[in-house]
Amino acid sequence: MTTQSLFTLVVVLAAATLAPMICRLLRRVLSIPVVVMDLLLGIIIGPGLLGLATSNAILAGLAAIGVWFLFFAAGYETDFISVK
Repeated sequence: MTTQSLFTLVVVLAAATLAPMICRLLRRVLSIPVVVMDLLLGIIIGPGLLGLATSNAILAGLAAIGVWFLFFAAGYETDFISVK
């Protein structure tokens, strides 16, 4: 694992940890879902703005796991009786 990959992993994990904390602090002023804060922090630390996180194999694996979890969570919350 290269130094850049390790730095990217630490930055992404820090952003994922900070997102719920920021949402909890802003709860009285704004009601922002944690997922939205995750996306905003991802945009900020990504290559488009600050460039702290660069694309690598580790992030590709985390992205795949994240998509799987998102589909699982969406399917788990579906009320199939009301879909009829």
